[in-house]
Amino acid sequence: MKVGYLPAFRATAAVLAVAVVAIRLLPFAFDDAYIHFRIAENLATHGVPYFNTAEPVLATSSPVWTCALAPLALLPVSLPTLVALLNSVLSVLGAVLWSSVLQRVVGRRIPGACRWLFGLVYVGILLPSSAGLMETPLAVLLLGWASLLLIDGRPCAWLVLAVAIFTRYELVVFASLAAAVQLVTARTRLLRRALMFMLPVGVLSVLLIVFFATPIPQAITAKQVVYSLSRERVFHDALFMLVPRLDEPILGLRLGLPSWVWVPFVCFFAGAVWHSLPLSSIAADRRQRWGLCIGASGVLVAGAYVLKHVFLHEWYAPLFCVPLVFVAFAVAHTSKLARVLAVALSVLPVVTVAEHSLAAMGCTRVLRIGQPGARVQRYMEVGTLLDEIFPGARLMAAEIGGLGYSFRGTILDGVGLITPAAVKYHPLRGSEAGIGGVPSGLVRELEPELIVSYPVFLLDVQSSSAAEKYVRLKLPAFAEKYRGRLAADHVWGCRTLSIFVRRDIADDERIGILTSRLGATLDSSPNASPAVTRS
Repeated sequence: MKVGYLPAFRATAAVLAVAVVAIRLLPFAFDDAYIHFRIAENLATHGVPYFNTAEPVLATSSPVWTCALAPLALLPVSLPTLVALLNSVLSVLGAVLWSSVLQRVVGRRIPGACRWLFGLVYVGILLPSSAGLMETPLAVLLLGWASLLLIDGRPCAWLVLAVAIFTRYELVVFASLAAAVQLVTARTRLLRRALMFMLPVGVLSVLLIVFFATPIPQAITAKQVVYSLSRERVFHDALFMLVPRLDEPILGLRLGLPSWVWVPFVCFFAGAVWHSLPLSSIAADRRQRWGLCIGASGVLVAGAYVLKHVFLHEWYAPLFCVPLVFVAFAVAHTSKLARVLAVALSVLPVVTVAEHSLAAMGCTRVLRIGQPGARVQRYMEVGTLLDEIFPGARLMAAEIGGLGYSFRGTILDGVGLITPAAVKYHPLRGSEAGIGGVPSGLVRELEPELIVSYPVFLLDVQSSSAAEKYVRLKLPAFAEKYRGRLAADHVWGCRTLSIFVRRDIADDERIGILTSRLGATLDSSPNASPAVTRS
């Protein structure tokens, strides 16, 4: 397909704009991104795809992404910077690709304004995970590419889809639906398509078994045990990844409206889609069948998250938001009602673009991911210093990304994503909102030299005798340079970060360095439960 100079220029300009935002927001990247970075660097420098080089645990939930980052880790530019640039390209390329999928499914010329709005909405949906340096832009791009090839009847679509699954495992939902459609409708080349899919799946599975003895990431096993969220909360979180929360600030402005006003809209959404779907022609039109398959995968992924009590992160949202918004735009030409639906679902992504653009220009108070991102910088500041004054120590934490990227020693994960021994101590009783934490039993079993976490993750430890073996320090939740740039001074409901140092290595000199360079103070009330508020 030929690409004219003007579309190429526009795409280049869009990449540059997204890249500027991503580079400016590097300090607010997600903690989990740094898990991939550490594994990729270990693969590049030590030849093993492990988080701790001596522990063969499948810590990454995206093997394809981690392997793709390994060559980048050898370049003389910081890996986070390179990923910010890469994700900018992937996001804009994905918008162009999905626009082509939309054109194929609709089967008629789409107005320019509609294409531009869809591209903007796509970038808005992907922007948090793109600027957060996660793998989602690549996964959704691969899903769109596979969809385009399937619509065109290309068998190589199944090879792309196989790779996509090992980028985000949730995409197995779309693969299953696509396989069912092919079995029902295809009459030829079924064996070829099956081989195109099964061969890469088999090769990648064997490689994972060789390195880790299992193709299932430890994160999938651990999260099913650790998190004990209610289905109502997961449904609530999924809903407000599609539409704005009206009881929280939007672009720094508080509307004060209850979020339940969206409930009628949800009913309207379901009714509008059902009313607008050309059900009579879907059975006979290959392109429309694939469009319906894309939308159904979004519904099923969101439903699976709710049924499995999944703790929804921002980078999960595109996996069901993109398919659902895609269907809304695909049926927009059928009625005025459907056009209203597509515009309504465009509100949150457009707000997200505005929010990130303002934050990139310095107005970081409007950034909803500001506090979670700034905590990662605090983790890396603390991890760098601990690595300097406690070489060879083992560090236990509930969030291991930023700490693991800066502290190069052994990391022990209280949640169990890289430390399988932790899982047997979960779920923790009394853990705030079912989000897990560091178990006191694991502390007694492994006796780490260091523990670093926010108090909300240390409730079980602080209320047990395990804490008596440690000197406990606390410091402000964020570094001083971020305190004035954020709308609140707490994260996870905590205004302090805790550092536990085992008493046998807690000499006066080392404790003095921590207090002088981090502004830490001795925690005089270690057994007091922290005041926790939803942030």
